[in-house]
Amino acid sequence: MQKDDGATDITQLELIPAGVLSSHRQTPFDMFVCEKGTSCILLCQQGYTIPESKLRELRLNKADILVKKTDMSDFRKYLKTSIKDISSNPNLTRNEKSEMVYSTAIMVVDELFNNVESKDAVQDSKSLATVILDDVLNDDKMFLSMVSVLSYDYYTYSHCVNVCIYAIAIGKKMRLDEKSIEELAHAAILHDIGKAKIDPLILNKEGALTSEEFEIMKTHTTMGVEILEALNEKSQIILDSVLDHHEKMDGSGYPHGINRFKIPFFAQIIAVADIFDALTTKRSYKEATGSFAALRIMRDRMAIGLNETALNALIQSFRP
Repeated sequence: MQKDDGATDITQLELIPAGVLSSHRQTPFDMFVCEKGTSCILLCQQGYTIPESKLRELRLNKADILVKKTDMSDFRKYLKTSIKDISSNPNLTRNEKSEMVYSTAIMVVDELFNNVESKDAVQDSKSLATVILDDVLNDDKMFLSMVSVLSYDYYTYSHCVNVCIYAIAIGKKMRLDEKSIEELAHAAILHDIGKAKIDPLILNKEGALTSEEFEIMKTHTTMGVEILEALNEKSQIILDSVLDHHEKMDGSGYPHGINRFKIPFFAQIIAVADIFDALTTKRSYKEATGSFAALRIMRDRMAIGLNETALNALIQSFRP
């Protein structure tokens, strides 16, 4: 690691989460930390590594780490190749791994929503879902560890990652085989991809949608299928889950109002994960509901529209 006294204007830099950095890999870009004012100093020069002790200090202090905007392409490549190092690093605690994997997932899915026509971006999101799956399946305490680092401020990309984590936990409690849970994880992380085509003024509106706006919002399910079909997605499980995750067991959902006998099984699981995350994340017009309060609401007020077995599996996942 090298430092110098030269300052760099913050307007030339872009913020990255400290949680995605690994002490085991040389970085193909310079990294900076911000001091007072609008200038930042060099933290780590291109081609060097940051010691694990320094990374822990940065994470503990929630330091802002930045890279040059011109280096963001190299940063994204680094991100995708370092994710497996995170899971296999014996020097990291469970919570540190959770934070690093989650931070990486957020950035990968954010990139997907900015580039939904990219087959590579879809594949990167699937690969990330598989990494999360492996961690949760191989460590019985990893799910609750990941829950502890989730973002409870609502963004479409963080919502997709959260739903993926909850869906994996449900699949594990339901004792689905590993291949099935992997497809479920892929479907969950992509379930809202159609929202990339919704007008941001509607998607990010503060307050309730009008009836006309809600009708537009509902089209994210069919548009999601159109996006994936254009990219030659072959998994019918993924396509069905994207289309039908807002259907309800009593037939009151959308886009087609089908009931429990016609809703694909994985879409039923994702619906439970989707509603739980919607309840437990903060929006401009509501505060986040606590996990156990949200589960009670789902059990007491929403059970008629949800797969009871999947809901019970989610409840059991929160038991130590």
